[in-house]
Order: sequence, then structure tokens, then C-alpha cells
Amino acid sequence: MGMYLQTRSLYETLLTLDYRMAAGQEDSMSIAPDYEATLDTISALATQIDAAVINSKYTQVKNMISTWVKTHAAAYCQYMSTAITQNDSNAASEAIAARQVLNGNFQLITCLICLNLLRDDFTVCDLNG
Repeated sequence: MGMYLQTRSLYETLLTLDYRMAAGQEDSMSIAPDYEATLDTISALATQIDAAVINSKYTQVKNMISTWVKTHAAAYCQYMSTAITQNDSNAASEAIAARQVLNGNFQLITCLICLNLLRDDFTVCDLNG
């Protein structure tokens, strides 16, 4: 599976966790460990991205994906976990800000991937790692 597809899967996981929180049908303390567990997925994906050897013309996209995973997704999960487990309003505010950056940057990465897919010489497989 390519880097982008794995990153999209991580994004979908985060959206699912957020949906569970927003639905309010579960105790938030039962969801907090899932945000923490997602950090393991983030770490593994970051390692795979770092190890990936791709064509140099896709380096910028790879770097954007790497930053999104290592910085934005990781920070968001950490803030959410802290906000929930410690009932920390500052961490909650940071999580809200981090989620906005997380969503915006993922949309940008997706747009870049889509634009590249319009080119004849690019496939998502070109970002395999």
C-alpha cells in the first residue's frame, strides 16, 4: 500500500475517533486510550515513510506526508489524549487548533495527489514505500 493510502487510512481512523467523541454514546475516558494507541500506528507509519525510496520528483509530496504524520497527526492524538484523561482545557484548545491544521493539510496533500493523478505519468503507486 502506498504512503498516501496509509496516510489516508490514518486520517480515517482519526475521523472515526472524533465521531465517537462527538456522538457522546461512549464515555470519553474509554476513547482516550484509542488516541494513545493511534500514536503507535503513527510511529510505524513515520518509520515506513522515512525508509521509503521514491523518485526525486515526488520528494515534496513525501515530505508533506511525513510532516503531516509526524507533526500534525501525532500532536493531535497527544492533545486529545491529554485533554480527555487530565480534563485539561488548554490541551483541548490545542487539540481543536491541531485538528484544524490536520484537516487543512490533509486536504492540501489530497489535492496535490489528485492533481498529479491527472498527469499521465503519475499513479498513487509512485508513492509506495
